[in-house]
Amino acid sequence: MAAALFLVVSRRPSGDPPSRAVRDWSRIASGRLHLEMRSTSPAAVSRFFVERGLPFRVDPEMLALPGFRLSGARVHTMDGRPSALAVHRDARNRIVVCQTFVGRLEELPPPDRIFPRGPVKVHLYRSRRGSAAFWQDGSVTWSLASDVSEEELVRLALLGKLESGR
Repeated sequence: MAAALFLVVSRRPSGDPPSRAVRDWSRIASGRLHLEMRSTSPAAVSRFFVERGLPFRVDPEMLALPGFRLSGARVHTMDGRPSALAVHRDARNRIVVCQTFVGRLEELPPPDRIFPRGPVKVHLYRSRRGSAAFWQDGSVTWSLASDVSEEELVRLALLGKLESGR
């Protein structure tokens, strides 16, 4: 089973959005990718993204992750498109990176697992370094990437999506 999982994970192109999301998380965690603004305020981070001219709105309530504190943000790219990248840390200094960009789940490679909850479907992607969870919100795709457990990552994605009422 582990060998089969390794083959599935290793066959995914390294430039696809799930792989890039995990790589961006790794670069943030290692200090190789820096934040453009530091703030624990979801409203301030949301305003930062508006001021930077992103073609979509990032609602402050969507930037809150239960059990994690917002650290800051940067305007980044995902799959050649501008993305809103926000970094969250918990009390144990574990990092979760959230990215939002204009796109469709259908444009992503097939996920390793899908977690449906009502109208929400979270697509989970595994890699050797960590995992990424993606879901759709209108014309915008959201992702969380981290090395937290897959169960926790999916829980955070579902909680954030369902608690926002969207």
